[in-house]
Amino acid sequence: MDKTEVAFLGAGKMVSSIVKSLLRTSCFLKNEMICCSAQDGTSEKLSLETGINRKDSLSAMMASNPRVLVLGCKPQQFSDIPSTIASEVEGSIVLSIMAGITMKRLLKVFSQSKCLVRSMPNTPGQIGQGITGFLFSRPPNDSDYEIVTRILSSLGQICEVREEADIDR
Repeated sequence: MDKTEVAFLGAGKMVSSIVKSLLRTSCFLKNEMICCSAQDGTSEKLSLETGINRKDSLSAMMASNPRVLVLGCKPQQFSDIPSTIASEVEGSIVLSIMAGITMKRLLKVFSQSKCLVRSMPNTPGQIGQGITGFLFSRPPNDSDYEIVTRILSSLGQICEVREEADIDR
């Protein structure tokens, strides 16, 4: 398997939109992306539709040492993420697209990540016409900034905000 650039936890509508947009724009190749989801069949479906890799568990997916972990599961599933993930994300950027999960809550679980980003895509992003606000927990290096904006831009326009309250407006 090639180097995993982007791993997706969750495989619902917004993650599917991101994956398809990233493939359509040739931002990443299918063998550079991987997904896993709850036992609901969504990751199997996404893998079949797009050809990206999939794993049965978060730990198995993280063993591929992804550059970016996109948190695309349902917000109510956030508390189900195993605490062991903290050590598994040390070298990864963690990018949340979950509604309502604050930076404070994200930092409790992902404080050891290389870089942490909260974003709020909107539904027009599913057709590449969205506007996504995003916020870094601390200033990123140029490379981290570039890959995060590349991923989020696949949904449409992006807007970096300075205050977390601006994410939810």
